Amino acid sequence: METKTNKLHFFLFLFLFMALFIFAYRNLLSVGMMAFGDLASFPNQMSKIYFESFFSSWQPRGLGNNDQQLPGLFFLALLASILRDNALLVQKIFYFSLLPLAGIAMYIFLRRFLNSYFAKFLASFIYTINPVTIGQFSGGGPGILCSYAVLPLLLLFLFNILEREEGRLHNLLLFTLFFALASSFNIQFPLMIVPLIAVPLFINILAKKNLKYGLKTVLLFVVSYVICFLLMSPGVLPFLKGSADVILPVEILLADVKSTYSLLNIPNLLRLSGNVGAFDWWLGYGDSPAWNIFGFILPALAFLPLLFKFGKQRSRYVIIFSVLASSIILFCWLTHHRLTLGLFREFPFLFVFRNPVKLMIFLPLAYSPLIGITIDRLQEWASTHRANSKILVGYIVVISSIAIYCWPFFTGDLGQSKFRGDSFIVPSVYHEVGEWIEKHRKKEGFFRTLLLPYDHETELSGDLIDRYSFTRPAGVAAVNLPNNDYIKFTLDSLCNEQTNNIGTLLAPASVKYTIVNLASSQKGAPTLNGFFPSGDPENFIKILNKQKDLRLVDQQENFLVYENKEFLPHITAYDRALFIPVTNSTSRLSLMMRLFRTPGFEIGRQLLVFGGQLSSKQRSWFLNNRDVPISQGSAAGTRNSTTGERARSYSYKAVKISQTSYKVSVKSERPLFIVLGETYHPSWNAYVNDEKLEHFPAFYYANGFYLDKTGRNNVKITFDEQRTGNLTIMIWAVAWICLILLLLLSFARRKLAVKKQSF
Repeated sequence: METKTNKLHFFLFLFLFMALFIFAYRNLLSVGMMAFGDLASFPNQMSKIYFESFFSSWQPRGLGNNDQQLPGLFFLALLASILRDNALLVQKIFYFSLLPLAGIAMYIFLRRFLNSYFAKFLASFIYTINPVTIGQFSGGGPGILCSYAVLPLLLLFLFNILEREEGRLHNLLLFTLFFALASSFNIQFPLMIVPLIAVPLFINILAKKNLKYGLKTVLLFVVSYVICFLLMSPGVLPFLKGSADVILPVEILLADVKSTYSLLNIPNLLRLSGNVGAFDWWLGYGDSPAWNIFGFILPALAFLPLLFKFGKQRSRYVIIFSVLASSIILFCWLTHHRLTLGLFREFPFLFVFRNPVKLMIFLPLAYSPLIGITIDRLQEWASTHRANSKILVGYIVVISSIAIYCWPFFTGDLGQSKFRGDSFIVPSVYHEVGEWIEKHRKKEGFFRTLLLPYDHETELSGDLIDRYSFTRPAGVAAVNLPNNDYIKFTLDSLCNEQTNNIGTLLAPASVKYTIVNLASSQKGAPTLNGFFPSGDPENFIKILNKQKDLRLVDQQENFLVYENKEFLPHITAYDRALFIPVTNSTSRLSLMMRLFRTPGFEIGRQLLVFGGQLSSKQRSWFLNNRDVPISQGSAAGTRNSTTGERARSYSYKAVKISQTSYKVSVKSERPLFIVLGETYHPSWNAYVNDEKLEHFPAFYYANGFYLDKTGRNNVKITFDEQRTGNLTIMIWAVAWICLILLLLLSFARRKLAVKKQSF
């Protein structure tokens, strides 16, 4: 009978909880694709795109970068396949399920030690809805929310491992499963979770006073970490390699720590205000609105159990969660006063927490069980002393305070309308532009696009519109790549009207169409904010109409399309090269702009190589190979020796095999240069009969290869790091299969053991 009652209460909880969230999401359920913060929109044909991105070690955005995606992308692609590429439905299911799943997971955990149904419900609600979670939804933090949703389940299996001798391996496998799922969407999660594991582990080892138990338990979690890294291996190795390339100076990271913790004082911490990365003012970061004052009721209820007496097991829970909450508050407060900066210097892994929200997600995790224990204890007291009327008044006060504190939940859009209005929904014009691009790409093959102006929605829905847009690099590994300067310089030249041949500057990047969004509400003169050109669309149209190498080819109600007359294919062959010995990056780019205006320089025939980008070996090759059709350019960039027309003596055809492999069939009477329009990377290599071709940066950012063989040749261009990527995917797949099989075997053994006991 007790089991049936528990099941009934659980299903009742699910019904009430889902009803609450349907009410909370009522204004968001029927609207279009969302895009704000990191809550990016999903592209059409997302299963194909996401599978390709997951299995590829090279990503196409921002002229390409070596950034193999996290395993979470595979799971999203799988969901999209099941739902037949209904990207809108996939987005709503994914984003809208994270917070309810967090509450359900917390309820499952609380059933372990709480008796009161009301205590479990209220504590689960508080865990799910508070300024941290609302801020992460509004600020766009799906990675953190994915981690947040499974934290209570990790706690459940963590305590099972620590407190039960029987079934430890079974619980370890379950712990590892959810650990890996959370890490699949958040590469930093294995480091973030260290405090959550360390505090209960340390307190339980102290309580048991058993060294053997402690060493054995630590070993179990080491094994769990190893398995977890295997289960997210496609994202781990590229992340480590990319981080080594782009690690920021410690002083810059410390400056970021000082900035993000600057307003995180004790009152804001206790109220769970201060979700850095979200919208500071209305979430109470700094100037707290009046409604946020009620947030003090959470720590007041959470730390109240310290005054009560409990049994041994519940006392341990109170100590663990109180220590966890107090440690986080203390660390954040000390960092706010810049007293922990030395720790960040000595232990660089702490920079994972340079945004305090990474630590603050553990505060509701600690508060919720403590609040549940408080309410549970108060109900026990009321029942013993027949004071149900008094406890009812207390309930009303608590519920009213929490309802006011969590008011954005009840607005129907988690507070979106207050800050953004409709701007978090991707406007229909972007869907129209995306359809236009897709239609033309099917007919014309590969090309890139430039979208103007680059406002908020364009930035965040870039993949929805065009994955091959001429825009900022995507991913950490792109930070130090040469595409940055080239993209920024070209867009700056456009916005500041420094050229009337923008098409020629865009040509080496295979940009064929420039599209102007007439529906944009931006005003003012064109300016470049970082990598994003912004301004009035009409002003961009005036600039584009002055360009000699662009022509207007389509005029829709909401957008205009200009074609680049100097467009170059993704893979292009050249029979001449111009070598410029200039070293300074700004000078190289400025020189490139002047060269493209120089009579005698043919953008489709002459390759451009800058000495300052070449290694000593590459430079020596260029200077010493006299048989190579190379001419020397002057520093001014106004003279070269290869003027005059010559008949083309070569032909070629390029075929894309995959995102990291191309085949080029070449017929030529003389040696040729072949250029792949992806950001230069040493792992891009070209081979003829397994013989590697000379490889060097071309047109400042791209990959150039020298083919010295005449006649008919088949050139294979590959991204060699893909072999490592394939290995990590194989490890990932085998690890998941083994974990699932082990879990199934473990469940079967437990079921068999129960049957034997019943006999």
